[in-house]
Amino acid sequence: MKGRRHFNSEAVISSLELPKDLFMGVPVFTMYGSGELLIENHRGIITYGNEQIAVRSKKFLIRITGRDLCVERYTFDSMLICGRIEGISFVP
Repeated sequence: MKGRRHFNSEAVISSLELPKDLFMGVPVFTMYGSGELLIENHRGIITYGNEQIAVRSKKFLIRITGRDLCVERYTFDSMLICGRIEGISFVP
């Protein structure tokens, strides 16, 4: 269509100073030392084990590695992972 402009939602959200986590669904991480990790805006658990937990987000996979890992609390949009967290990586 002639004269139609491309809508960039990320630019609009940023210019209006709206919270990206709320409007774009990006995950929010809160760490409490190396023993607890709160993930908000997740899309579910992919793999679960004592040494690795993989969590889906809107745009990438989140891989948490460590020892004695467990999901302490799990709700529709947030989860609390406990244990000895040694690494967090993001896979496109």
